[in-house]
Amino acid sequence: MANYRVMGIAEDRQSVTQAFEQLTQAGFAQDDISLLHPSPEQLAEQSDQSQIARGAAAGATTGGSIGGLLAGLAAFAIPGIGPVLGAGILGSAMAGAAAGGVMGAFSQIGLADDLAASYQESLEQGATIFAIETPNPDRAADAEHILRNHGFSLVNTFQV
Repeated sequence: MANYRVMGIAEDRQSVTQAFEQLTQAGFAQDDISLLHPSPEQLAEQSDQSQIARGAAAGATTGGSIGGLLAGLAAFAIPGIGPVLGAGILGSAMAGAAAGGVMGAFSQIGLADDLAASYQESLEQGATIFAIETPNPDRAADAEHILRNHGFSLVNTFQV
């Protein structure tokens, strides 16, 4: 049975929070949603991104609807990027391939090099990479629609 992975890039925490809430309201399980986010320490060094970092850290501790996902984030270092927080399939891939960097991890989950490079660049610039897994192509289309409606960029669906 084929599975589908929908991925996109969010530039701000509000988009991540709103998409997460809409996805869970639409019946997607929290375990099927994953994300990668530069750690608050890394983002604190980038003044224009520090608000996202504080928001992510606060969400992990205050227990909002996305708080459960953020509380499950694992921290690890990626060469060339530094500390990164990850949850779900994206976090697992990054933790497993941390020594090989982002490109190796994205290749491990089936992304072409050019797309992996775009996601890596976005992560380096402080964006959040968001992914949803589903066995149903119609549900994948729903997830893609939700991400696009919340301003995500580089939204793609892959059969895995």
